[in-house]
Amino acid sequence: MTVHKWIYVGCIASLLPIMAQSQDTSLSPIDNVMKNARQAGSMCPASEASPVVPGSKGKVAASADMGCTVSAKDAAVILARSEAVAVDVRQAADYSSYHINGALNLAAQDLKYKSFLQKKPIVLIGNGKGERELYAACNDLKNAGFNNVKVLHGGMGSWLADQQSVIGNPVAVPTLLRITTTQLFAESKFDANLLVLHPQMQEAKKLLPGAQLVTTEQAEGTAKAIKSLIAARLGKNGHNKQISSVVLVAASGFDDQHIETLRRLLHPLPLLVHAEGTAALQQYARGQEAMWQVYARGPKQAKCAL
Repeated sequence: MTVHKWIYVGCIASLLPIMAQSQDTSLSPIDNVMKNARQAGSMCPASEASPVVPGSKGKVAASADMGCTVSAKDAAVILARSEAVAVDVRQAADYSSYHINGALNLAAQDLKYKSFLQKKPIVLIGNGKGERELYAACNDLKNAGFNNVKVLHGGMGSWLADQQSVIGNPVAVPTLLRITTTQLFAESKFDANLLVLHPQMQEAKKLLPGAQLVTTEQAEGTAKAIKSLIAARLGKNGHNKQISSVVLVAASGFDDQHIETLRRLLHPLPLLVHAEGTAALQQYARGQEAMWQVYARGPKQAKCAL
């Protein structure tokens, strides 16, 4: 490795402080490691860096505009108009498997270069996971002059659950609603989501402090408890008029039939389900904590001023 690369590594490492000695019990183990760490918006920042969108080459993340939300039923009405455009932002392989008739497979940020679409009604369609990025993209497009942009609430999972038509061979809806441990922790950072722990996952509260615990395992009781949590949150925070998704953290035995039953009871509210158990969460948390501790210690190299 060249001297310049060592200096670069030293600069990045110097931005990450050693883990604070005191632990905040309201934070997850990972957040406790990172709570005082600066985000490196550049090699040697003069001040605190702003959050950036992954892959955006340092651009500040746009705010998530929940006003962009449109239900599958209303999206179908919009897309029935000849001038409307469906933009499917999923991976090419997913698009090839199945998609809405006439949808373009295009990254949301690429729309800004399609000025001929600026005045058309546009519906952004994802897979229902990581929707915060789509809401941010919608806000970004509005600022760029695209005044009629919507985000399909719940993505293709909601579209199929609403029994809307597609071209190709779609997978079963419960399969679409499952999320990995990595995706779960990402969803937990979006404050428009409602994070819920199934009764068997009470231990996960330490890893997901913001999650709400339901006390019944029956689907009807779980759905009723979730709806009560939603009503309480919307009543308390009147400015937040929309829930993005209910994210349920369940035990590994939570099968497709359980997912489908709960989805029907919560419809049209989007549902995402993590059913890999507590052990998967603990393993992920340990790995992330260890990684950030290594970054926090870092090599002792020349300061950024050099």
